[in-house]
Amino acid sequence: MKSLLIFVLGFLGCGLVDANIPSYIKLCKRTDPNVSQCLRESIEYLRPKLKEGIPELNVPSLEPLPLNEIRLNSGPNQARINANISNLLVHGPTTFKINDLKADLKRTRFLTQFTIPTLYFEGNYELDMNVLFIKYQGRGPINGTFTNYVFNCLMKADKVERNNKTYLHFRKFTLTLQTGKSQLFLGNLFSDNGEVLARASQDLIEQNTDVLIDEIKPTLEQGLAEKFTKIANSIMDRYPYDELFPQKEKNDIVCIQGCTIIKLVKLVDAGGLTRQNSLGVDAVTNTDQITRKSSTDKMKTLVVACFLLGTVLGEIPSYIKICSKNNPDLAKCIINSVETLRPKLKAGIPEINVPAVEPLFLDAITLNSGPNQAKIDANITNVKVHGASAFEIMDLRVNLKKNKFIFRVKLPKIDFEGDYDIDMNILVLKYKGQGIITGNFTDYICDCTMNGRIEEKNGEKHLKFGKFNIQLYLGKSTIHLDNLFSDNTSTLSRATNEVVRENANLFVEEIKPVLEDSLAEKFSDIANIITSRFTYDELFPEK
Repeated sequence: MKSLLIFVLGFLGCGLVDANIPSYIKLCKRTDPNVSQCLRESIEYLRPKLKEGIPELNVPSLEPLPLNEIRLNSGPNQARINANISNLLVHGPTTFKINDLKADLKRTRFLTQFTIPTLYFEGNYELDMNVLFIKYQGRGPINGTFTNYVFNCLMKADKVERNNKTYLHFRKFTLTLQTGKSQLFLGNLFSDNGEVLARASQDLIEQNTDVLIDEIKPTLEQGLAEKFTKIANSIMDRYPYDELFPQKEKNDIVCIQGCTIIKLVKLVDAGGLTRQNSLGVDAVTNTDQITRKSSTDKMKTLVVACFLLGTVLGEIPSYIKICSKNNPDLAKCIINSVETLRPKLKAGIPEINVPAVEPLFLDAITLNSGPNQAKIDANITNVKVHGASAFEIMDLRVNLKKNKFIFRVKLPKIDFEGDYDIDMNILVLKYKGQGIITGNFTDYICDCTMNGRIEEKNGEKHLKFGKFNIQLYLGKSTIHLDNLFSDNTSTLSRATNEVVRENANLFVEEIKPVLEDSLAEKFSDIANIITSRFTYDELFPEK
């Protein structure tokens, strides 16, 4: 019976953690000294489910996020605005990046700051504006983008008793926005009053976008706070506090990576103690007399449990080629390992939450500079890059003692596409336009430095990389802007595109720092997803 108890508890405790809590909710022990970091990792682990929704917990999809109606009845005297914005859908909230998170479990308070690189929204508007001495009215579709907005969120929870169990229930979140950059576009604006008036009004709105956002910010903060509070409570109301934030005790069952680090402590007798056996399993013995048969039965049970746990938890998959730290040709082994992994990087690895790099999605790129003869102010959003997985490793230098890796990679051809909004001064003419941007980079060289450090997690060593340092060396570039100044003449559009093509390298040189930074973040995230799932000794064993 004792052996059966060990097996059942070991299997449930290590393989399933809790039969009621789904695997996509990562638990954090309340006694963990790094509980704030654990919560950050838990949120990252939950992100894909938030994007698609969790029907079994009544958590709606966050893509897109519907918001309540926004009413605006104020503004400066020179541009007074009365507006209703309804049927709002917001795209991009799940791309948030957590800047900081502080948890105080004793007071059940959580303070977090996060940035959303790009939010795109759409809806319907009704607008009544007094601009100088003229009154404008209109209705139609509204859309726009917010880039690099910072959110500060204070979450206060109360402990409530229900069915003899304690649950956390959040009060309404306190959410404040620190504005980044905004763009608004109102379709069908004053169409009854003529195209010239519509364009003039749209220009006025663009010039006063920050004023409009400041006015609707309190309503937007309230709407977002209500949504996120409801989502948090949908999860908290389902699971007791002690299950979501378990207390680590002596008789816990701890399972980190397969059979070799199972610890079964004090499961049998009150007088029991642990002894490390040849399999690396803490076998349970008793200070009192135990028969050889009883000990043997326990060992058999542990071996069976280990076998099942290896199946449940999984070992390092075959597409990750292991390199011994003592390999005299370690660099070549790592290059071969990367080549083995390449097809999986291209398609993505859902089982360990690694996204596909084909296409590779980049954050918004903002450019506000350029030479006097071709001054460019541009926003490029929804950027998709094709061809990133076709890299060729030219050189690799490894220093495992310092956990430093230096790559030189060639990118034979990169194609990209996205949306642009551009304002250019070319010689004495001023041009504006928005549409689709496409182009390609050929024979680019990329130098990448990866600096890692060893971190302890649950008693195991893991390799954690800092943000990669990436430098691009320009090859050849071509850029084309579709629909450029389509409301003017095709001759003007062709002439401007010619200027853009002739200055493609200047344009790329200007956006290069932003591009390098975006690529560094993407590949740092991918590397850390992999290294966080496996211990350092598993990825770089002695033999």
